[in-house]
Amino acid sequence: MLAKVAKDLEARLKIQCDRLRRIQYQHIGLLSVITLDNDDGQTTVDRGVREIGRVLDLMGKRVPIALSLDHQDLILPNGLPLELPDIPDPERPDRTSINDPIPHIPQRYADRASGETFAGGLHWQVFRPVRKIILLSDDKRLPWGNSAWPRIQCLPDFAGRHTTLLFNPESGRAHFVFGRFQFSTNLGRAEPTPRIELVGA
Repeated sequence: MLAKVAKDLEARLKIQCDRLRRIQYQHIGLLSVITLDNDDGQTTVDRGVREIGRVLDLMGKRVPIALSLDHQDLILPNGLPLELPDIPDPERPDRTSINDPIPHIPQRYADRASGETFAGGLHWQVFRPVRKIILLSDDKRLPWGNSAWPRIQCLPDFAGRHTTLLFNPESGRAHFVFGRFQFSTNLGRAEPTPRIELVGA
């Protein structure tokens, strides 16, 4: 890793750890899907098993996602699940009965990772570029209603760095670093980041 990139990464991790420790973030929903690369039907083959491309689908293992109080960072307070759930087989045969089980295939972090790195004293699996994050509203904790932001669009930052997900496979700790993001409620095009009134701010 280049020295400047390593230094910037260490700084981002320190900032996010401080925000987590001080609870300087606002819960915005439940993380459902992380899409890497473009949505163009990419696939990867692992030991003869065809799997959906570089998409992390948490399905029934969704986790909280939050926004830092200065709106600069997406925060994963509880990290990510240590193991991804199995996903429906994209090549499953048509079922002849509604009672027929839907075949599933394994979904593994390692199959979708771009590489690995070491930062902040920990080993990380690296996922980039993150293109889109799908979230579900958590109506019990969101004061502004149902599914206000179904999608977060990720874009390169002004230094040309793409949004990157770091995941520690031992602890489940995870961070979004670099890049920039904007919230969208239209699945066809990105929209400006909405103004958020922070309770108690």
